[in-house]
Amino acid sequence: MTDTVWKCEQWRAGQVYNKVVFNTQEEAELFARKMRHVEPDLLWNVEAVQASQIWN
Repeated sequence: MTDTVWKCEQWRAGQVYNKVVFNTQEEAELFARKMRHVEPDLLWNVEAVQASQIWN
């Protein structure tokens, strides 16, 4: 595992509704793309974060 992980957040009504963390950008983008197809009315945001911000 690297120092960087990819966070995929689902937003609803201006608040984070769901959050999933992936090891690679490709995994995160694929997941977000699939979820946008399933729930097109919900926004998914993908961003890189330091693993230390997720786990101590």
